[in-house]
Amino acid sequence: MRLRATGFARICGVFFIGLGLLGFFVREAFGMHFDLVHNLVHLIVGTLAISCVMSGEASVKQFMRITGVFFALLAAIGFTNPGFFGIMHAEMTENVLHLALAVLGLWFGYGDRVTTRWNPTKST
Repeated sequence: MRLRATGFARICGVFFIGLGLLGFFVREAFGMHFDLVHNLVHLIVGTLAISCVMSGEASVKQFMRITGVFFALLAAIGFTNPGFFGIMHAEMTENVLHLALAVLGLWFGYGDRVTTRWNPTKST
């Protein structure tokens, strides 16, 4: 069985909503630091992922493209300026997670394409 963009978006949605909720109860877990900004971003990304899953494949692809770029920027900033210019703090675990999510988001947004060939002799 192959994981498609919709399945990955569903997993991301549940994961981020779970992280967002967890952050309201603990300050640190799994090598990550949680604060209000983190929690809100996690809840927003998770909610957007689930709503895109319910909207269809085109929405999921667009969500994956946008979040892939978003997480790539977060990873780049996190590796170069972990204090995020005083807005929030990113641990190394979070930076690696952001980088992995960027790669997967861009893969499912751009690289995971099912191609069909047009055959003029075959009627549809």
